[in-house]
Amino acid sequence: MENYAGFVVTREDVFWSLKSKHYKDIIEENNLKETDVSNNVALVRIAFIPPRDDFQLPVNRWTYKVDQDILPVWYDAVTVESRCRAKLEEWCKAKVVLPEKVIDTIKENHIVAIYGTVNHIKGSAIVDYIGGSARIGSIGDSVTVNHIWDSATVSYIKGLVKVEYIGSSAKVGYIGGPATVESIRGSATVDCIGDSTRVNYIADSATVESIKGSAKVDSICNSAKVYFILESATVNSIRDSAKVNCIRGSAKVYFINGSAGVKTILDSSKVDSIEGSAKVGSISGSTEVKSISESAKVDFIGSSSKVKSISGFAIINFISGFATVESIDDSVTVYCINGSARVHSIRDSVRIESIKDSVRVDYIGSSAKVYSISGSAIVESV
Repeated sequence: MENYAGFVVTREDVFWSLKSKHYKDIIEENNLKETDVSNNVALVRIAFIPPRDDFQLPVNRWTYKVDQDILPVWYDAVTVESRCRAKLEEWCKAKVVLPEKVIDTIKENHIVAIYGTVNHIKGSAIVDYIGGSARIGSIGDSVTVNHIWDSATVSYIKGLVKVEYIGSSAKVGYIGGPATVESIRGSATVDCIGDSTRVNYIADSATVESIKGSAKVDSICNSAKVYFILESATVNSIRDSAKVNCIRGSAKVYFINGSAGVKTILDSSKVDSIEGSAKVGSISGSTEVKSISESAKVDFIGSSSKVKSISGFAIINFISGFATVESIDDSVTVYCINGSARVHSIRDSVRIESIKDSVRVDYIGSSAKVYSISGSAIVESV
């Protein structure tokens, strides 16, 4: 049970906390005793649960629940419920920001749900849920947010902020370091992930305009879309049917796999592996790629890019410019090597349709097939 209004009731009073919804925190904050001098149960934990987890609904529709098995001898259900309901409106005013409400700053306290407008959330505030059509200006300092959801909009997240989940159709402008986000999912949209932000997952149909600075993302997966990965950003894997428009700057990507698609990789980017059925449009600039393997497809490798190994059943349309490839092995197919490209070795059952222009190849193995060598191409050893 996560979404509830929590109260602790003694014979004399009803307690709740501005800083937490958890019973143990309410008990500690108010120095309450679990048992009396005779070791009898001295308090009752009470929860009010809104239908469908919607804290906008009138409190008279919320379900009353006793949240413990052993009760004090003085407990009477009708009396205790009445006492707690008398406090519930006060609890809501402190912990729920309704759609029509506008608040300048939330600081330190625990908020269960925000549906309205808040200009700043800061300090060590804890927010369980930002949803509906909520509008948030900035989230900073050491704030913790569990969910940003529905059609909520957040302009700016930065600092030691921790966000568990950005999902549904939520929109976030900028996430800056050293903020941490567990996942961006659903149809959520984020304009920019920058600085030293850490994101574990960008998934589902989420869209991110750019990942930059020294941001780190563990996985871009499912059908997520990212337009730019640049500067010194690091991505561990791009997989499934994820789409990335551009990887550039000195960005680092460890794996591009599944049926992921990347349009262009350029500048001083580094990629460890392009594998699976991944598709890459172009690799250019001074990009370095360690491995292109399995059934990966690359349209163009050019400029001064460097590829250490192309293997498996990979298909390459063009190796051109001043690109350098260390080895092409297994059952790779390359349709054209041209320009001033350099290939150190072509072996196994590799098939090359055409080598031309000023290309230089150091070695072609006996099982490899090259259908055409023309221009001033140089093959050192066959």
